[in-house]
Amino acid sequence: MTNLKDLINYDDLFEELKTILLDFEINRCTFQQDIYLYIDEETKKGELSVFENPGGNSWLNDDHITIYSGKPHYNSIFDIYDADERWLCEVLEKTPEEIKKEILEESPFFEETNNIDFFNIVDYVKENDNYMELVEADFKEYIINNSDFDEIAEHIFDRAQAIIDLEDEDY
Repeated sequence: MTNLKDLINYDDLFEELKTILLDFEINRCTFQQDIYLYIDEETKKGELSVFENPGGNSWLNDDHITIYSGKPHYNSIFDIYDADERWLCEVLEKTPEEIKKEILEESPFFEETNNIDFFNIVDYVKENDNYMELVEADFKEYIINNSDFDEIAEHIFDRAQAIIDLEDEDY
């Protein structure tokens, strides 16, 4: 088999893997997602493929190596705010009082702002496309700033190389 670093498109695969991993984190998929690596020995090129796997077990029986199995994400993008309305409101460029006043004006369910909690604010934000754009942009920035996708991708390719090396050994 091949040494991954000898693949003609290794650098492109590395960048693609980082992009896929970022996408996994941002999109918060609620089922397992696998990344497959296909290697063409003749052309010395590799190809990555994402397999969305709601059952949790890969059933494809082709010539791939499963290089990554992403865990399902059961938390939402709002979990990074850790029930802190000040942080969320800062992203929206409003004070908690301003957001609560908006909710009070638009919702018949609340009679005063004291009855409005973080989760009511989240529900309100989810229904407002402009606010969601701000929250999603902040979340993406948060993920990028708090994750080392270079290190993760390198680790994944090191493990993939170990799998390839094991397959080459005679038993």
